[in-house]
Amino acid sequence: MPLARPTLLLAFSILFEYGSKSGFWRTAPQIVFDNLGLAFVSRGMVALKYSIATWLKWSHGYKNKTMQPCSYLTIFDIMKNILLVDDENEVAQVFQTGLSSAGFQVVVVSNGQSALDAVKSNKFDAILIDQMMPDMSGIDVLKTLKANEETKNIPMAMLTNFGHDEMVKEALNLGANDYILKYQVAPNDLVAKVKTLVGE
Repeated sequence: MPLARPTLLLAFSILFEYGSKSGFWRTAPQIVFDNLGLAFVSRGMVALKYSIATWLKWSHGYKNKTMQPCSYLTIFDIMKNILLVDDENEVAQVFQTGLSSAGFQVVVVSNGQSALDAVKSNKFDAILIDQMMPDMSGIDVLKTLKANEETKNIPMAMLTNFGHDEMVKEALNLGANDYILKYQVAPNDLVAKVKTLVGE
């Protein structure tokens, strides 16, 4: 059966959950319920990969006493979190769909200030920033994020419809990891670039 191995791994990982006598058994069914959703929405090695990742995170937290009693992880604790900043709704929807289908959690905002607000309350593994936006330029957003100690090390890529050499050079000099031409990149290519950004 295709779900057998991921399910066994998930069941095995539950054994590492730290909880009280009653709390553990009250929480265990919830762990299974939340994480089995992954096996149904993911296929093949993807499900196996995240099942193993779940076990590693549980066992690491248990050994280092960083997990609260009876706590449990969901798929959203494992998925890489991407912030997509773009005021072109149609483009943003296409990119969001492609990234979500590839297993990323995607937060979409339509302007620079919303991006700066989003990083205050969320932890992102990568940020994609449109160059041209109504309230502030993507370069200004990039500068602000790179000047902040809490966000400067997040991988960032610029999104643009323009391939001007000076614009590209400025973004890269400010710390952008990549410069993506929106009209040339297909969703699959964007997924590959984001995987590179997050180290997959």
